[in-house]
Amino acid sequence: MKTIRSKEDGKWVDQATENYNAIKARIKYQFENFATGEWPGKLYLASSANHSEDFTQTRKKKAKKVDYIYVVDYPLWEVKDTDKYSGKKFWVKPPNELSAGRVFKKKPRPMDDDIIEIPIEMLDTFEDDLAKAIQEVAGKPILRDSKFIPSSYLIENFEKYEAFYGFSQIFNTFEVDINQVNNLKSLFNIPFIEAINNYGKFHSHNDLSLHTDNSGIAIGAAMGSKIVSAKNVFNEEKEQFEKEVEAFAPIYVIFGLLKIVPPLEGEIKREKIWEMFFALKEHLTNLDSWSADFAYSTTISQMLRKVGIATARQSVDKQPDPYIEMKTSLSESRLWLPENEMIKSEVKGLKQDMATGKIDHDINSEKDVADAIAGCVYRLSQRKATYNKKGKPVTLREMLKMKTTDTNKRRGRFDKSNRPSSGNRPAHWQLSRGRRSLKQRWEDWEKKYSI
Repeated sequence: MKTIRSKEDGKWVDQATENYNAIKARIKYQFENFATGEWPGKLYLASSANHSEDFTQTRKKKAKKVDYIYVVDYPLWEVKDTDKYSGKKFWVKPPNELSAGRVFKKKPRPMDDDIIEIPIEMLDTFEDDLAKAIQEVAGKPILRDSKFIPSSYLIENFEKYEAFYGFSQIFNTFEVDINQVNNLKSLFNIPFIEAINNYGKFHSHNDLSLHTDNSGIAIGAAMGSKIVSAKNVFNEEKEQFEKEVEAFAPIYVIFGLLKIVPPLEGEIKREKIWEMFFALKEHLTNLDSWSADFAYSTTISQMLRKVGIATARQSVDKQPDPYIEMKTSLSESRLWLPENEMIKSEVKGLKQDMATGKIDHDINSEKDVADAIAGCVYRLSQRKATYNKKGKPVTLREMLKMKTTDTNKRRGRFDKSNRPSSGNRPAHWQLSRGRRSLKQRWEDWEKKYSI
């Protein structure tokens, strides 16, 4: 059972504790022997670990002080299929306030007290979702407020973005006071936008605010796919093991990140935001959808629909699903984004409340742009078309090369190696193939028949 917020006073309530106290009271009131103060019966509590302050952990602590609570606590590998393990191990450090946890394939030195030794057969489970595996497989609780995403996850995704798209992004800056911008098109890297436009269906998620807090904007698309699950299968004909693909997952690319800071006095002008998207739509014509939380989004949604951008409401605070998709994609190097200190700082400050699942930031950091990225990735993950993208994304260099070829064709500079369709053959193409023009053939016919 989860910890939930009470509707009456807004305080957090542990459902398991409430139910336990209710059942215990009912048994006591109905069966208590008033002479001895005792009552018959036993209460059995079975649960996987959650966080260090949850109901089962408080009962375990109480068991050390009283003699009427008996605790049985084992990790899964010590009670199930104990004869099927090879004896090889790996090691895990649980997440805490400073670290998001880590899997070690070699024995770490020094060995901290909280490091867990685990059979190698369970490695995939722990690499897929470290926190949940520690709770449900190792049976260990996690600190209630634990760091959510390791900073190391960002490194390879930054490197992938740089390798494919260089240091360019949709916006010419990562931070702006939009109220002070008169020419909104000056915010855009137009050559880059026109280069990427035809290679994806773009979505933007906005974390909106008007005053005292920043607004975050992320624009991205699904650009390809990556093998995330495979197994080695023995090929009897070739007498060797081969990798057999079991699952593909989309590669998301965040092409634009922008933090809009509020003015020192007043608030962010909402009309500036939709006017900025109007200007962007002129060049990024494949920007076809936009989402935001409920706050301040109604008017902007109405305006964006007028220029053909579909809009939706998407919260990243009510449920952790958007951040789970973001974390999974980062861990598998499938969320490529331009490197900048702003996002490094925000990801570093993200924490998850293990009792509620809620993702928040610590007191010294923000998560406006991180919210925008999580919302953008989650909305893209809900599209069927996202899973039709196969293979590696097209690089910026390839995009620019193909754009140059298309421009030449529009100017009539046809590639002589490719035969144009029969209804679209210019005269110079026919001549270049050794064919006579229509005018020349008409003159030959006139001579032949003496017209």
